[in-house]
Amino acid sequence: MSLTDIFTVRKILQASTVFIPNVYNECVVLPLFDKAQLSSANIVEGSETVKIIRTATPFPDPSNPIALHNTDPVSFYHQRIVPDTVVVADSPLLTNVFVESLDYIIDYTSGNICRSSVGSSIASGDSVYVWYLPFVVLSLGDDYNIDYVLGQINRRGGSTIPNGATLYVDYLQSSNLPSESLIEELIFEMEAYIGPRLRSEYSLDSIDPELKSAATNYVLYSYCLAAATHHLSFVASDISDDISKSFISLSEKYLSLARVLFSRFLSVGLDTIGGVIQNRFPTSRSKNRVSPSVPVGFRSH
Repeated sequence: MSLTDIFTVRKILQASTVFIPNVYNECVVLPLFDKAQLSSANIVEGSETVKIIRTATPFPDPSNPIALHNTDPVSFYHQRIVPDTVVVADSPLLTNVFVESLDYIIDYTSGNICRSSVGSSIASGDSVYVWYLPFVVLSLGDDYNIDYVLGQINRRGGSTIPNGATLYVDYLQSSNLPSESLIEELIFEMEAYIGPRLRSEYSLDSIDPELKSAATNYVLYSYCLAAATHHLSFVASDISDDISKSFISLSEKYLSLARVLFSRFLSVGLDTIGGVIQNRFPTSRSKNRVSPSVPVGFRSH
């Protein structure tokens, strides 16, 4: 019998408060032969969208003119739009150019436009003319390959991607929920440490619910330290730093609670545990995410 179990630990981890953000439009220059490194590793397989800008010429949406009613969204012909390249006007001659956020809202992830809910100078039912730069979505296996674990991308032979091209990549980062084998190992390590320190009236077979909670929190503490190290092990980036620091913060909370709960069960305290990995973080790291470069003079007004 064990002080805690895999099911209990996983259940709490699945409700973890560590936020692992999605990545949009990460800018990466692709070498001719070598792999390009994304700013994050452990990417969710199949979650990526790899895009390229193939033209510097503003693209008039084929649906022009587009009628905007109330705040109902209207989809563009192209669903992937380069940020900061949309121009919306009342006529093909750009007699009156509208202002993004004030007159209209663009959803760049879904590729649609709608009137602003307050203060729009576009009357409900009016038609507008729209220009933008579209992204072209590239094909996995035809244009590029990606290593999801290492977060690396490379051109394929015969790819339509030009040498030295700039790509824009969206992807999801894995939440890295631990395997059963890892939790089992952490439980074993916890019991190896806690067992000899239990008061004589308790043992690893004790069924006291408070002791189980203490053991669970100690295992969660150990897991969060392992997760923090994991997110630093592949790519040096602000994203991995932030996630790791979040896991460190969470680990400290679990350890603090474990100390309180263990206090009446142990013959010694837990004051000597923790506080090692916190000093391994560099103060800053460079991001590799920038806004897409677009032609001067062709931006939203």
